[in-house]
Amino acid sequence: MAVVSSVVGDAGVYQARAFIAGKAPAEAPKTAGTAAIGKPAVVVTLSGAVPAASNQAASVGRSFAEVTTDSRSALDANLARMKEAGHTLGMGENQGTQADIDAAFQGLDRRSLHAIASNSGGLFSDDEQAFAQTVMSQQQASAMGLGETGSFMSDPAAGFRNGVRFLDAASPEERASDNWRVNRAATQVGYESSMQRDHPGETAENLDSGDPVVNLLVKGIHGVEGTWASVHDGSYVKDIGQITLFKGGGQASELQQARKELEASRQAASVRVDMTL
Repeated sequence: MAVVSSVVGDAGVYQARAFIAGKAPAEAPKTAGTAAIGKPAVVVTLSGAVPAASNQAASVGRSFAEVTTDSRSALDANLARMKEAGHTLGMGENQGTQADIDAAFQGLDRRSLHAIASNSGGLFSDDEQAFAQTVMSQQQASAMGLGETGSFMSDPAAGFRNGVRFLDAASPEERASDNWRVNRAATQVGYESSMQRDHPGETAENLDSGDPVVNLLVKGIHGVEGTWASVHDGSYVKDIGQITLFKGGGQASELQQARKELEASRQAASVRVDMTL
């Protein structure tokens, strides 16, 4: 997986510290280690061109099952063209460069990337899932100003707020995933922490997601000083209960209650929709 960054605050100074989450592409520095811990923190990609777009334009009007099969077909076609040109998307030497990642996932919108990263339908390899997650992280990094413009450093709070808005514009399928909840919570913590540190006296915007599980995560991350490493390792999160913050049964009852509240709110929303039909 690509080199990613944990943006951490230390006495008001924000630094981008590289570490490798999962597997690294060929050009990633072999010496990169686990990020220093601090507050706030969020995982984003450091390097490479970033495909634009959180919009779902390419998959509008398609069911998620259709998006999944379309994504498999598109990825196969892209990989075939790469093979003809002598390139392979993989974790070996001279494989998985940024150019290879861009070529493999070209034409795929974020909803399609989520289908791949989440292994929808069980159609995607581990490497394909990891690289799709890398591209999704790159997109969020770009939205936060962590790309070539470097605008994040001038106002981290604004960067984190943009990251929250970016995630809130994701597809319903992505927003229903535990992976989205972890990233949404960590990004919200980054905003709240940087507002407190860098904008004393100003009122922070209410970025409540309305998701009880996200709210529990926000509280938990604040409670461990916002340390990203205490949340998860940067890979795709399929079960929040398995991240470091909750692993071993920590806050199990609170997580169970939050999930119950989330399900109740979904059912209530479904009833409201039925009543309007």
